[in-house]
Amino acid sequence: MPQIKEGGKMEQQNVDLVLLQTLYETLRNLLSAIDKASGSEPTAETFDVLQRIEILLQERACFVSSDLFTSVTRNIETVLRAEHLNPLRISNFSSGSVSGALLCTIELDTNSWAIRRAIAKFAPGVGRRERIGSELLKPHLLTPTVFPIVNPDLHIAAFVENAKTLHELIISRAKVWTIAKKVLKRNLKMWCATKALKDSRKFAGYGEKLDDTFNLLQEATIMINAIKMKLGIVLDLPLVLNGLELPSLKEMFEIMKENILSYPWICLQHGDEGAGNFLVTSEQNIYAIDNEKVDYRLLPEGIVKFTNWFPEIMASPTKWDGSFNATIKNGQLIIDFETRFELRDYVKECRKYMLDYLRSNGIAIDHRIISAFSMMFFLRAMQWAHRRRDVSGTDRSSFRPYLLGMALKEASKMVKR
Repeated sequence: MPQIKEGGKMEQQNVDLVLLQTLYETLRNLLSAIDKASGSEPTAETFDVLQRIEILLQERACFVSSDLFTSVTRNIETVLRAEHLNPLRISNFSSGSVSGALLCTIELDTNSWAIRRAIAKFAPGVGRRERIGSELLKPHLLTPTVFPIVNPDLHIAAFVENAKTLHELIISRAKVWTIAKKVLKRNLKMWCATKALKDSRKFAGYGEKLDDTFNLLQEATIMINAIKMKLGIVLDLPLVLNGLELPSLKEMFEIMKENILSYPWICLQHGDEGAGNFLVTSEQNIYAIDNEKVDYRLLPEGIVKFTNWFPEIMASPTKWDGSFNATIKNGQLIIDFETRFELRDYVKECRKYMLDYLRSNGIAIDHRIISAFSMMFFLRAMQWAHRRRDVSGTDRSSFRPYLLGMALKEASKMVKR
């Protein structure tokens, strides 16, 4: 997650610019909250801060002075005090790599709250969504204590001490399978307990998501015949993937869509099951965080999110390599593609464990359904990749061809008889 350091040069310029943009947009969104908290118009200092950050963005600067940093902090303190919180210190500003939310750590006056340290998250509507999500998860998963905040754009939750994310543990190989099974089992139990037919209640529908995915797919660009092309140009061409003849990408998308829309079962899911959203404490207690997307979803979506998170490791300190080559020849789109992941066996083991658990609870899922959901996951990940930045500052848009290759591999399994 990108972080800002007071009064010094930041390590990666593109990371810093993302965070500066987040700071700027967050302060703009908080102007009305500052107004309500102070009972008067926002101060001239607030507008000065916005102007100075805007200049930094225009200059693509990667240096933030101490006084500017202090001014940003002072504006955020005003919003926190409006919620009857007394922040003693605000630090560790960062921006969500996907959501774009502004996050920071706050140390609180313990005379007002029993909790000494908390995480604050600023984004339009994030407070309301996080509170709803945490309440839905409470009967099934541990979640950090949530502060009763009125402001819908602010979420504050207790800092979970002595904890690492599942992602960090997987990378470090720290008793990874034992811990991963605990995380998976907690979620699987929740899914089985809340399973329902999709027509029996409201849930996160897929028609709009699928249409959006197709539109994004048409606009995505990759190198074909050494020329950058939009995929929309080649959607109707028959495919040859690693020597295997397949229908066109457009035809396989329609097969994927039919498989997804025909699946009947929904259940309560976290909604963002990346390995970074589960904290494991030194006592091996497991907490779900970033709970703003909790909702009823088609059951296979949770499986593929848990087991396909591994594109995240492309820019992490773990071994992977791959190759991707696309050409048009004799009216066919010919793609030769390969990736090798150090953690591939772990991913396969996760999927097997989840499918076996569900089968033992009377829920059998055909492999074509899993491949259809996986194909959608990778196609959507192509769009996310261009706006994500790893903590090292790596631009993940370069991974887009590999994500397309993974989507096509799943598609080949889906259409296989």
